[in-house]
Amino acid sequence: MGGDIKTITWGGLTTWDKHFNPRQLLTLVKIVRLIREVGKKVEEEKIAEGWSKERAFEYAEAVTTYLSMAMLKYAYYNSVVTRWDSTWWKIGETMSTRGIAMNWNWTESPWFGNFGGVTKTLPAILRGLAYLTSIISSSQKTLADFTDNSIKVLQGDATSLNLGEKFDVIVTDPPYADDVPYTELSDFYYVWLKRALSDVENGKLVPRFHRRAFFKKIGPKWVEIKTQWGGSSRRRRFQQTQAVLWMKKTKRRKLSSTSRTSSARPSWP
Repeated sequence: MGGDIKTITWGGLTTWDKHFNPRQLLTLVKIVRLIREVGKKVEEEKIAEGWSKERAFEYAEAVTTYLSMAMLKYAYYNSVVTRWDSTWWKIGETMSTRGIAMNWNWTESPWFGNFGGVTKTLPAILRGLAYLTSIISSSQKTLADFTDNSIKVLQGDATSLNLGEKFDVIVTDPPYADDVPYTELSDFYYVWLKRALSDVENGKLVPRFHRRAFFKKIGPKWVEIKTQWGGSSRRRRFQQTQAVLWMKKTKRRKLSSTSRTSSARPSWP
């Protein structure tokens, strides 16, 4: 359960599991196990109904993925780095400060609560799913039915969308630059997601759903990807870059402050 998530640790949270108290961990672990069981039962039921193994697996993968999304929302509101938002009288979720910040006290919500609980999260997911299924044609009701020309997703610079064709949706990301370390923070969810969508053999995680997202194939074996952020050398380079940027910003502020002070002084003859 320790995991490798030292990229977002501080103040004694040296392993991933320490971002949760024992009650939160127990609840989330039980949810992970239930999601795995649901995936297996759904797949078995569909095969018994006459579905092909490929289609039954795909359906089970979709069901467990949506259930895992609900679990991640629950984890978002249940960690030791949440806070109480006294302005709106609600739980300040784990990353309400655009990152993981130290809090002396935290808040949490029960699994059937209104904040991050299943009673609110699952209906929201179902509404989104209903919308997605309503906009695809009747001949494309499963992922296996899609062709290469059904949906096209392109990534590029929002300031120069020279695509030469029409498009339906443009999704942009605000220019936060390095203010929000998205890649590192995503590991907060990645570790839980990997456990819910994988299986266990002899006490070790093994691939099941979305295997290439959580495992890397080396020869005949599948090797677990600990975190998305990568190894310590990549993390060290990032931290060094951040330190240099911080020093440059500090230097610019000092120079700017000195300039303002100088200009405010009277000119003596």
